[in-house]
Amino acid sequence: MRAVLSYLLLVCPLILACLWGGVSAQQMTVFYTPAKEKNEDGRRTYAHNLLKMALDKTVA
Repeated sequence: MRAVLSYLLLVCPLILACLWGGVSAQQMTVFYTPAKEKNEDGRRTYAHNLLKMALDKTVA
């Protein structure tokens, strides 16, 4: 009897934790709004210059 009681005390919290985790797992929606680009923003300068150079080199 004592072994059954200790088994239940061990197994019941594990089962409840699994059930609770399944209920609380919900899909999250994340909204992302990119910042507006400005002329003085230098983050895309390298990619822009690289593309321009590649196009200039392929002119027949």
